[in-house]
Amino acid sequence: MTQAPRQIRLIVDIEQVGDPICGTLRSEHGTDQPFAGWTALIRAVERALATERARKEQP
Repeated sequence: MTQAPRQIRLIVDIEQVGDPICGTLRSEHGTDQPFAGWTALIRAVERALATERARKEQP
């Protein structure tokens, strides 16, 4: 039996101007998640990880 990859690919597009940091995070199978601020970026990463983990658990 082969093991599933332990990595996922995330793409972060960051606006060049603006304070706080803002942009959009994408995962392979999730939807675009806009964020504004460092805490919101981390939360977007956590949501993307949860989406990918749930997808891998489905038969």
